[in-house]
Amino acid sequence: MNKIVATFLASVFACVAVVIPGPPGESENTVEYWLKQLDSQSGTERSNAAYRLGRLGPKAKQAVPELISALHDSDCGVRCSAAVAVGQIGPDARPAVPEMVRLLQRDDLVLRFLVVKALGDIGPNAAEAVPALVELVKQKPDLGTDPLARLVRYDAAKSLGRIGPPAQTAVPVLVEALKDESPNMRGNAVTALGEIRPDSETAIRALVEALNDPSPFIRAEAATALGRIGNSDHFVSASLERALKDRDGEVRKAAADSLKKLNAATGPTRVSRN
Repeated sequence: MNKIVATFLASVFACVAVVIPGPPGESENTVEYWLKQLDSQSGTERSNAAYRLGRLGPKAKQAVPELISALHDSDCGVRCSAAVAVGQIGPDARPAVPEMVRLLQRDDLVLRFLVVKALGDIGPNAAEAVPALVELVKQKPDLGTDPLARLVRYDAAKSLGRIGPPAQTAVPVLVEALKDESPNMRGNAVTALGEIRPDSETAIRALVEALNDPSPFIRAEAATALGRIGNSDHFVSASLERALKDRDGEVRKAAADSLKKLNAATGPTRVSRN
């Protein structure tokens, strides 16, 4: 995974223009100022303007139409900065979702990764993107594929989780991803299921099975997910009880915390630590 991240960062630095400071004496912290800079003839200045708008967060929601246009800029640094900025604006960037979904079809892997992350940052308001993100999770790049393609896939699962309950239709694909050979995919799928909070027995049983995953991180995430979902069936509680004896301390802690949540919702039950 570290090699994938390193490759990604190298690609981003090669793509994104160097951010330059605003000119002294100007009101460079206003949306209006940076919107004007988006029309600059300089790609570096346009990229910087998009970056600065993103730093303003939700205050820059009026800039969303211009940032949507910037997603198609001729300069790759501008496109990447615009994608990041849309995500930083958050839920108010909902109007950008349809165009961002279309960008997921592009061959530009760096932009695709940033768009996937931005859709997660928009959260439930990006529900329209769920089918496209599901398709990304379904793709299984072979070993000869650019490692960035794998990173895009992993983060598509993560973004589905950040969209939350509106991503219920993604549950079957995420359940299948729990069997993936990559611990990165399994981990993101477990976390996503906990955030989506499905009520299907198939999903619950898949998370219970994940309590036996070779990775202690995934076992802990599975325990946490079961607590978030709040299913109080006996087999869930019994599985979490067994996880209290896990060899990893974080797994034991996650199991105990989830049992407390289930007990608070349904009444006290025995929580053994032996």
